[in-house]
Amino acid sequence: NSSLSTCSEPFVCNYISQGYDLTCYGNAEGCSSILQVVRSCNPNAVCPPGNIDLLSQEDVNFFGLYFPDCSDLPGSLYLESSFNSITSLAPISGLRTIGGGLEFSFHPALTSLQGLDSLRHIDSDLRIYQCSNLKNLVGLGALQSAHGGIYIEDNDSLETLQGIGNISPDSISFLELDQNPRLAVCSVESICNYIDRAKPTHIEGNAQGCNSGLQITKECNPGLDCPAGGISLATQAEVDEFYEVYPLCTAIGGNLRITGGNESSPIENLQGLRRIKSVQGELNIDYNN
Repeated sequence: NSSLSTCSEPFVCNYISQGYDLTCYGNAEGCSSILQVVRSCNPNAVCPPGNIDLLSQEDVNFFGLYFPDCSDLPGSLYLESSFNSITSLAPISGLRTIGGGLEFSFHPALTSLQGLDSLRHIDSDLRIYQCSNLKNLVGLGALQSAHGGIYIEDNDSLETLQGIGNISPDSISFLELDQNPRLAVCSVESICNYIDRAKPTHIEGNAQGCNSGLQITKECNPGLDCPAGGISLATQAEVDEFYEVYPLCTAIGGNLRITGGNESSPIENLQGLRRIKSVQGELNIDYNN
């Protein structure tokens, strides 16, 4: 709508204030960005209300321009771009907390997450999806909690999880590392501690060293005959791999969780655990239909 320059009508402002998502682009100045509309609706607001979608570098720049003092974003922050447009996160460097999730998706030009170096907490999922030129997660080093799952998927160039090592494992509810073909270094503190607690994971399609929970456990605690903590096994391949990774192990020092549900590799036998004589924590065998 090349002539549309005023979008701050009451029904639009009310819609935004209730936390609903609004996509806004291709209009005249004043309506060309969700942030322009939010600023018109809330001229004195320190932070935009509700969830925010940043779809271009222009949107990211507008955030820094219109909300320079915003440190505690009340909703989720979604950064989505499939047009080679977002290259720098510096304009949002003042963020310290996000009241919802944080998502990066479809970023062929983004090579660094630096700019979020002040971010301490997010209150929902952290998702990094199809950021094809991102090699590490440096820039999230100050992040201490992510109260939800961590989902890192389909990132062609990602080599290491360096940058998320300070997240408390108690705040993480699920870990997915899926189809990151160059990801070989996952032994950062947060991930090591999370996996040692035998909490739920989905890990596959990565490079050697990060292609299963057992591989990551071995990298976290090299030289040990057994995992340092508990383990969670969700497929027959993981059960079989246990003996390959820990052929001398006879005792599990934490919880042992054997949970099926993966149709592509259902658990049919426990031969990979044949040397185990004791489990010091809980033993859970469930959902193996």
